[in-house]
Amino acid sequence: MFISYAKTWANSFNLDKRTTRSEYFAFYFLDLIVLGLISALVFTDDYSRGDEQIAYIGLFWFYLLGGFIPRVTCLIRRIKDTGRSTGWIFWSFVPFLGTLVLLVIALQPSSKKRKDSFPIEVTDTVPVQLVNSATSNSDKESLKSKLEELKKLKKEGLISDEEYEKLRQKNLEI
Repeated sequence: MFISYAKTWANSFNLDKRTTRSEYFAFYFLDLIVLGLISALVFTDDYSRGDEQIAYIGLFWFYLLGGFIPRVTCLIRRIKDTGRSTGWIFWSFVPFLGTLVLLVIALQPSSKKRKDSFPIEVTDTVPVQLVNSATSNSDKESLKSKLEELKKLKKEGLISDEEYEKLRQKNLEI
């Protein structure tokens, strides 16, 4: 539990990692305990403490606001871990219902699919499906049009050299 808590704080600005269900709930459980302990110090009935009470109030707000980014990034990484887009974080702007939707998402099991954060990098692979030309009548013309389309995709930078070679060999049945 403490490792998950420390890991979340250490990865506060890293959205490329993933957060498992157990790490997510361990972090939030410990975070609620810390907030509860600080709140107990702040909201006691002993008003004779004066400056000490002001320091506890400052500590409460410092922890509450300072922990905003780790809490949000932990949720975003958990959303990505379920195989969903980071756009689901916008449910947090919907009162009550948004909280329920995000809780249901957080309870979902991890997915093998990987959703990247915004923006998508140029180095990401783009799935390519070659479209069979409607005007070709023979297999040779079809193969020729597929190879031309592959060259065009490679020239435009939509596929890498390795992808081009794999697709070319697949079409030539080498």
